[in-house]
Amino acid sequence: IDAIVNYTGPFSMEVEFEGYFRSRWFSIYYPGNWIAYEDDVCLTLTDPDGENPLQVSAILQEDCPITDDDLKRRGAGVMPKDADLHAVELPNLTGFWTWGERDESFWLMWFLRAGRLNIFATFIPSTVYRDEDLARAMAVVYSIEPLDPTVAPVQ
Repeated sequence: IDAIVNYTGPFSMEVEFEGYFRSRWFSIYYPGNWIAYEDDVCLTLTDPDGENPLQVSAILQEDCPITDDDLKRRGAGVMPKDADLHAVELPNLTGFWTWGERDESFWLMWFLRAGRLNIFATFIPSTVYRDEDLARAMAVVYSIEPLDPTVAPVQ
């Protein structure tokens, strides 16, 4: 986890992105052997065994661009009060990420924004996770791209 906590980018692991998913507001690339399915709440990506879920949801704010304070306020309901937020600038999004452990589970969360678009992503690796699982999940999150030009940052 130290490598992730101290990460300064850009991401350098080579990941085979053969899978592609396009939702209403964003697109995402993922390893070709992963399984992707979407319901009314989020997109879920898992490894071929249905393990290590990475879930991504999006909301579009109607009237103005999303701020860092908006991300923190929305994240307060799902992350522990003592969670350390780490600023992140991805190729197409900015925001925060955090990690933690609870009930013998490890997780990563990203609270991201681009203009009026808010992306929330979580990754919960299996109890026998490997560093490459974490790195692969990070690479997938870093591939998220807003689709609608109306969500672009307001200049």
